[in-house]
Amino acid sequence: MMSKSARSVFVFGLYLGVLGIALLVVPNALLGMFFLRGTTEVWVRVVGMLVLFLGFYCVMSDPLRHFRVYFSRAFSASYGVLP
Repeated sequence: MMSKSARSVFVFGLYLGVLGIALLVVPNALLGMFFLRGTTEVWVRVVGMLVLFLGFYCVMSDPLRHFRVYFSRAFSASYGVLP
């Protein structure tokens, strides 16, 4: 059974995985949703690969019980809120 923080990190990892795959496969459709012009540059796909790896790390952190992931996620989320 997962704790609430473990479930949160797991679901966030799934979200990042879906976003990473979307950036790799159909980046222009995703950019169009935010009213940005399509691009042929590779950097969007590089960011997609980075997001996909980060999502994989978050999904795999629960079975391995990496409590540092939970702490760092809480710290980075709170740091983004502070001015």
